[in-house]
Amino acid sequence: MSVKIPVVDISPWINCSEKEMEDHFSGLVISKSLLIVAEQWDFSFSNHGFAVIVGHGLLSNDMDNLEGEMSSFFGLEKEKKMKYCNGSYGSADGGYSPVGSESVSRSLGATPEPAPPTAKDQPSGTTQKSDPVESFAFPFPPKYFKIPNKSENTEIASFPLAQKYYDHMEMLLNCLHKLSCNALGIKDKNYMNDYYNLEYNDNNNNDN
Repeated sequence: MSVKIPVVDISPWINCSEKEMEDHFSGLVISKSLLIVAEQWDFSFSNHGFAVIVGHGLLSNDMDNLEGEMSSFFGLEKEKKMKYCNGSYGSADGGYSPVGSESVSRSLGATPEPAPPTAKDQPSGTTQKSDPVESFAFPFPPKYFKIPNKSENTEIASFPLAQKYYDHMEMLLNCLHKLSCNALGIKDKNYMNDYYNLEYNDNNNNDN
């Protein structure tokens, strides 16, 4: 039996004014459009555990531009890309990870596969295959990423389109938190803020 997953158009929540949202949560003026979306949101999560959304405001052109920006970076020579590496994969400072530094099997706790013997008649050791991929991680807003070095005048790496995407995702997440509050009957639209801190500034970004 096929299951139809509801598609929720969240554009009323994305586009509503702060006053409209305040009035809606306070009960002063209930917005019918916001209420309908909240009911759909509640139904989808209550029955399926997740929701498919449209009307989130992220344009396909934005994604294409972001892909172009990162493709330009990954197209650089390895020596230039390694300037953005903060050490071993998974660094809290984010940055570039070259091919061979990631292994999904390690994160999943998989049993290492036998390694080939290093010489004839020597017993095999164990190893885990590395993934043939490279990546760039932003554990904080891209505009705060600094090219790793020991200089006092640390260079700020420029990824404007990655920052634009990050800003939009942060706005979207904040919106979904408020939508979830409304769907759950929570009167405080900022209730989720106590459990998710969106603040990040230069004080958080210590030099290496």
